[in-house]
Amino acid sequence: MQAGVEQCDNDGLNSDGQADACRTDCSLPSCGDGVTDSGEACDDGNLDNSDACRTDCSLPSCGDGVTDSGEACDDGNADDSDACLSTCVLASCGDGRPAWSSAIAMD
Repeated sequence: MQAGVEQCDNDGLNSDGQADACRTDCSLPSCGDGVTDSGEACDDGNLDNSDACRTDCSLPSCGDGVTDSGEACDDGNADDSDACLSTCVLASCGDGRPAWSSAIAMD
């Protein structure tokens, strides 16, 4: 390994497809390199948060701040007193939660 030039170097074992391996450009495996390594739920190697893998290498889920298929909303918080409930459905009259604005009658 060349100090200051390479982060790692496993000679012929470097790989751009094997999890947790030193990459062929002698960089350490990391989120965003297109390989699902230890500690990552996914890694599609892109910066698109609207697909099946977030840019932080986590899977889409309710509460992550991105409205996915099957979610009416996703504001990224657990506050059930706002327009989007923590279950990723819109607040509405009859949902058993206090109204978030004067537009919705008090439950």
